[in-house]
Amino acid sequence: MTAQEYETETPLSVVARVNVKAEMARRGWRQEDMARHLMMPRATLASRCSGRTPWTLDEMQKAASVFRMPLSELLLPRLDSNQQPFD
Repeated sequence: MTAQEYETETPLSVVARVNVKAEMARRGWRQEDMARHLMMPRATLASRCSGRTPWTLDEMQKAASVFRMPLSELLLPRLDSNQQPFD
């Protein structure tokens, strides 16, 4: 991804992309696996995961459903393992 592409990516789209990729990694899913679950071409998913193309809200809802989690979990920033929650 180029610097210009990063500049056009919104904070929400970055959070969504990072969270989807993290959840895929936790489950040990490859892009091929996730693409199959979402019923989209792997190249389309690769474009979403790289940030070249932002996720649509419908795609995010479908991903949340596939992961069996609320959509909000994919749209909210997650703490790194070194960070502590706020008091």
